[in-house]
Amino acid sequence: MSATTTPLELEATYLHTCPHCGHGLTFDSSTSTITETTTVESPPLPLIIPPGPLTNLAHESGMNAAEELKLLKQQVSDIARVCNAVSRGDLSRRITVPVQGAVMVQLKDVINEMVDRLGQFAQGMTRILQDPDIGSTPSGQSEAPDIEGTWFDLTSSICDLVSNQTNQIRAITEVTKAVTLGDLSKQVDVEARGEMLELKATVNHMISSLRAVIEEVSRVALDIQQGVMGSQIFIPDVQGSWKVLTDNLNVMADRVTMHVRWNASVYRAVAHGDLTWRIGSSAYGEMSKVKEIIHHILQTISAVAYEIARLTHEVGTDSKLGQRVQLDHLDLEGVWKDLVHDVNGMTANLASQVRTIAVAIKAIEHGDYTQKIAPDIFHGEMLALVNSINRIMDTCLHSKRK
Repeated sequence: MSATTTPLELEATYLHTCPHCGHGLTFDSSTSTITETTTVESPPLPLIIPPGPLTNLAHESGMNAAEELKLLKQQVSDIARVCNAVSRGDLSRRITVPVQGAVMVQLKDVINEMVDRLGQFAQGMTRILQDPDIGSTPSGQSEAPDIEGTWFDLTSSICDLVSNQTNQIRAITEVTKAVTLGDLSKQVDVEARGEMLELKATVNHMISSLRAVIEEVSRVALDIQQGVMGSQIFIPDVQGSWKVLTDNLNVMADRVTMHVRWNASVYRAVAHGDLTWRIGSSAYGEMSKVKEIIHHILQTISAVAYEIARLTHEVGTDSKLGQRVQLDHLDLEGVWKDLVHDVNGMTANLASQVRTIAVAIKAIEHGDYTQKIAPDIFHGEMLALVNSINRIMDTCLHSKRK
């Protein structure tokens, strides 16, 4: 290639220098052939790269091609190091190799600014995700880095996501907190989609079920409190633990109703003088003790009534004086013991008085008018009768002496 080679020809040829002999070697790109040149003018800078922007940069920097290539290699290596670190999530790296030329300076600044913005974006997103209160408010969203394009759209989407989830969680928290305080009037009414919509529906259904259970339990409890027996809890489509709860409460209400009605039947029979009734329902715990006490009362009343009826019949009808109530085996206490004691005392006193009067009358029958009756143990009409007998005896004795 001669010194008169045109720029157009330079675009199609590459000039090299043999490192051994120093002869020029020309590569023709159009024919892909290498020819040796005998006369080579030493250029100001050895051309070992194709003519173009890099050649112009070499001329601008004042370095030869080898130095420029070495620097380019360092720059590319540093760019690769930073890009590789970014791909691994390490945003702390920056391009630090010195560069020359407008293009390389611009490339270095652009990449470093990109990494800076990525770091700011990552920090902003981390802060928003770690503290939902930041991302759920306009002031918090404004703390995101000053970004544009796709990064701005992504930031807006994340902030919207955080805001929606925060609003949904706060609404659910408010409702569940109200439930813990006994307020079942609230419902989750925040807009939701997907699984959050399913969670919202589940929470609202749970509250509705709780409200239905409590309303029914309160109604049945109030009925029982007011003496209305036989009420039952009815909740449509109840399942799981709620069904177990309602079934148990209904069984409890049934048993209370059964016990009360059996007791009422027994008391009614006692009031009508029928002491043969017994409580026929099964009972457990304290209700079993109540059942035993009622049966014991009935047995005691029956025994006392039977003995008193027997005694009155024998004394009043059959005139068998000296009979007494035989209930020592029951070990009576209280009123029952006093009643038996009084009845036995009455029959014993009556027998003593009748027998004393009988002795006096028998003496009169045999003409003995001296067996007067001592009135000390007599009262009321019996005392009047004794006084009359004593006067008769006095009259008869007086007449006999005349």
